[in-house]
Amino acid sequence: MPEATPFAALGAGNGFPSCIEKVDMTQPTSSFTWAPPITNPLTLNQVMSLYWNLYGIVGTASVTGADEITQSDLNIPDTDAPPYRVCPGTYSDSRELIRAGGGGSTNQRVGVASYIIAMYDGVTTDEGNFLGYAMNSGERPFEVAYCYAYGQGTKEVILFAGYVPAVTDDNGWIQLSPIFSVYGPSVLTLTNVTYQGIPFIKAELALDPQAPVTATITDVTLYT
Repeated sequence: MPEATPFAALGAGNGFPSCIEKVDMTQPTSSFTWAPPITNPLTLNQVMSLYWNLYGIVGTASVTGADEITQSDLNIPDTDAPPYRVCPGTYSDSRELIRAGGGGSTNQRVGVASYIIAMYDGVTTDEGNFLGYAMNSGERPFEVAYCYAYGQGTKEVILFAGYVPAVTDDNGWIQLSPIFSVYGPSVLTLTNVTYQGIPFIKAELALDPQAPVTATITDVTLYT
């Protein structure tokens, strides 16, 4: 893992470069409903480690056949190293490969954003309702990384930090996933995983799981 350059900076007094929004997870927003929340809340130390130190993912997306395409692992570029994250924003990278003739593609993305929420199970003025923290990716809600492969079948793995839509919330998944957006409901499993001491929720989606496509995320990498 890469070693980060030590630095000091003034922030918002909460460990981050911007304020943290408090959210009552039992109340609907103008565009969707939080409740019932599917959460794997982060502690303050965990969400700080993820924001400041995330470097990349260990994962693979591949399509086999006459013209195989495979991409493995993905890192946030050095231009978005920890010292540059003192400014509120999104720090990420993505990579897409398309097979000749348009017969398949793979796509990977990893990123963090300074939009962090404190989740509450009820009114935010009562700290007894506090659940923990979640982090938005800045592109698709609370997604830190994904691996996606499309060929004769389709597979996608999404890694979430702190919050994920309910399994039965098709509208939420249509906003998040190419598989749901294009093909409608598909095989979906949600699993709690821990990488580098940080809990995530891993969503795995597939159409025709027996087809020669692969998408996996097995770890994250952090600056030390």
